[in-house]
Amino acid sequence: MLRSNDLDIDGKDLWLMKDLYWRQQAAPKIDSDLSTYIGCVQSPDQFLLYSEVAMREVRDMEGIKVNGKTINNIRYADDAALIADSESKLQNIVD
Repeated sequence: MLRSNDLDIDGKDLWLMKDLYWRQQAAPKIDSDLSTYIGCVQSPDQFLLYSEVAMREVRDMEGIKVNGKTINNIRYADDAALIADSESKLQNIVD
């Protein structure tokens, strides 16, 4: 369960995100045709919040050294690459 203190988000903001998530639907329009309604349009944002919590858990784990700094992940938008110098260390990050 995501808690507001996991991400330094105000409790009211977290409540608002949860409330919006459960009531959201969207119907994409292509040219003049309206498609059927689909689920929450906020799902990508929700995914990023949950993945941030996971990435904070691996922050201090082993990875590779670059200029004396340990790096075990590279992230851009909703993509992430986990990095280690051995299979066992990489498995540890994944676990």
